[in-house]
Amino acid sequence: EMENTSSSIPTTPVGSGTPSTTTPSSQAKTKKKKKAPKKAKGPDKKIDKKPPGRPKAESKRVRFNKELPAMMYGFGDVRNPLPESVEMVEDMVIDYVTQMTLKAMQVSAKRGKVQVEDLVFLIRKDPKKYARATELLRMSEEIKRARKGFDDPSLIMPGPSTL
Repeated sequence: EMENTSSSIPTTPVGSGTPSTTTPSSQAKTKKKKKAPKKAKGPDKKIDKKPPGRPKAESKRVRFNKELPAMMYGFGDVRNPLPESVEMVEDMVIDYVTQMTLKAMQVSAKRGKVQVEDLVFLIRKDPKKYARATELLRMSEEIKRARKGFDDPSLIMPGPSTL
């Protein structure tokens, strides 16, 4: 180990071939102040945009601690999976949803609004996902029609008790 017995630090000024010495106190005086970032005009224009992706650990996250263990059990895992396993699956789910959302935003860039059809378009080449998504969309439409039938009595078909 080498000890620094001198209080001066050799430096080479720009444009000069000869080294000069400065003291730590003179260095502190010559440091330039950093400029503050310019403030953006408008609520949606930001200069310091962060790249899209996963939220940081210190930011508030949605947790699936209750749902994921039940789903994992339904797919063949043990009744109470390890917390590390649940966390890993949760990370995978969040990554997948984030990636699909970003892709859907790219697909819908001209419209400026993500729609269900954009997600269906993205999964069209995966037969299992496509079949399940279309099935869930059909069921959702049936439920909407059934609810509408309860709200509008003229849409309810007369049964044997109403004749």
